Amino acid sequence: MGRIKWPLIILLSIGFVFILNSNILVEYSVQASVTTKSSTRSHNTKQSIPLLGMYKATSNFYGQMGEMLIPGPVKQSDLVTNEIQQQDAIRNPNTNHTYASLYNGEIISSREGKISDTSSYTMTKGIQTQADTLHPSSSYGESYYFRTKLYLPLYLGNRNLTDPQSATFSEDNHFLYVMYVDGTQPTSASQTGWVVRYDWKKLMALGASKSGGMALLRTAAAHQLLNRITEFDRKVLNTVEVGPEFNTGHAQSLALNPKTNELWYIQSYGHTAQNIVARLNAKTLTADAKVTFSMTRFGMGSVLTFDRQGEAYYWIDGKNLQATSTGGNVTLYHGKITTNSVYFTAFEQGIATNPTFSAQSMSFNEASKRFYLVADEGVISFPQLALGKLKTTQIGEVGFSGQRELEGLVFMHNSNTGFLLTNRGPEMMELIPD
Repeated sequence: MGRIKWPLIILLSIGFVFILNSNILVEYSVQASVTTKSSTRSHNTKQSIPLLGMYKATSNFYGQMGEMLIPGPVKQSDLVTNEIQQQDAIRNPNTNHTYASLYNGEIISSREGKISDTSSYTMTKGIQTQADTLHPSSSYGESYYFRTKLYLPLYLGNRNLTDPQSATFSEDNHFLYVMYVDGTQPTSASQTGWVVRYDWKKLMALGASKSGGMALLRTAAAHQLLNRITEFDRKVLNTVEVGPEFNTGHAQSLALNPKTNELWYIQSYGHTAQNIVARLNAKTLTADAKVTFSMTRFGMGSVLTFDRQGEAYYWIDGKNLQATSTGGNVTLYHGKITTNSVYFTAFEQGIATNPTFSAQSMSFNEASKRFYLVADEGVISFPQLALGKLKTTQIGEVGFSGQRELEGLVFMHNSNTGFLLTNRGPEMMELIPD
């Protein structure tokens, strides 16, 4: 017999052989309770989540690989100053309201409790590389749809980023600020969350909105987790600043006052709770000032926006018994927010019915001078100049039936370009005129 030759390749059977790509999955049971303004939606489903999208797991894989959590940057919080306003913040508590009717009335029937993941999110297990779309089911006065511009990360280091609540752009539109809650606490003034600042311009330059490359944020975060980070991943992650955990409240009201260049949000609202507005420090990504005040009429709403002159606006969801009991009518307010005081006046005219259910946001298009009221699956809009004297024909209505939670609509400053912040999975979708 001849000499036996050693094989050129020795296959080792010790440990794991894994391929670092988006097809590696871990299946587990998830039970979550998401509290909304008017009810609690409970989900108990079995989901397949991308291994690369998870910041923590109990699978055998992680037992072999060891702990490799890389936390987001932690910043020192500024000392929060709290101004207690003794005077009632409402200037016209006895206003007799009239209400403008909607052409279509209720845009769509309430499907509360049926919010679900998108089909593309489910099929790709969260590693989405192609744009998704959200088309209207009904409309009047305006017609548009939404298309994915940026898929937001699911996790970064040890931070859960799956529950965004509001977003706003910096004055120069360079940065996008997104406010999150941790998703495990009931909606209240003591709810905790965090803010993530995304360098929008750099992300667009890196190809985050291009077909085939839309998963770059989620992939870079996964590579960081698994210690497989590339130079390109580093460039992507350098566009993200993760703030510390702090008291955000429901967090669905983050807005920029373009006149003062200050970021504000509503920490506590409603006639059954103490009203608190807070200023977010753009550098530390935590609150640096708060104003606590009382309201005799209804209480502060849960959403907020500003016009170019620095006037603040919010609307009351008439179906939210925590805020008011107006039988479904929308009440509109405008006023001033500073670090010293808060004052609001109710417009004598409101809108007869909500867009759908659960107020999610209020936004202002500085270019068209038009306001947008966003609720789950419905948006209504109207011109600023017609406030207080709205006619039915001036109110735009757009309804959606994609079973998505519409978290907020935000416009770039001095621009018609608008984006919808939505969930399941989290993303920014551009408003496309139809």
